[in-house]
Amino acid sequence: MGLARALVTTATSLGLLAALAACTAADEGGPVAEAPQVLDGYLVYGEPLILPPEAVAEVRLLRRNGPVAGVEVVASADTPGPFVPPIPFRLLYDPLYLRNSGGGTLVLTAVIELYGRILFRAEPPLPVVLPLAAADQPVVVPLTGQWGVVEISAPTPLPSPAPHRAPPLQDG
Repeated sequence: MGLARALVTTATSLGLLAALAACTAADEGGPVAEAPQVLDGYLVYGEPLILPPEAVAEVRLLRRNGPVAGVEVVASADTPGPFVPPIPFRLLYDPLYLRNSGGGTLVLTAVIELYGRILFRAEPPLPVVLPLAAADQPVVVPLTGQWGVVEISAPTPLPSPAPHRAPPLQDG
């Protein structure tokens, strides 16, 4: 009976010690973070264009806290080209942080840039309610674009050659 009692006492002590360690970690650094959650999705645009390696797709999960508090970036991902739609993206976010840091509206924004010029954008931003159910399909973010509006400058004209004179006709 003495050995069983010693084992129970040891197990209880270890359990209390583990609980105390968890409380201490939470007290020192705030709540212990949960595993990051994943938000998967695709960017799509109507034109079947292959964008070059210099293009960058930028996706942001934002929290809008009202007109006074502004906007906060919750998660972001940048994908370098080349790519063709649908363009996959993956955002990792901390659900505990979202729960503990107040309300606000979550939205997805996305742009595709080439040489600093925005070619496509999500307009308006896409509202998101998290967490998404595990059975849900990835989020599809439609983009509108300006790819067809390309400025082409006319080449500098070459100097005109001297007028060509035909040789005189000979009778013969």
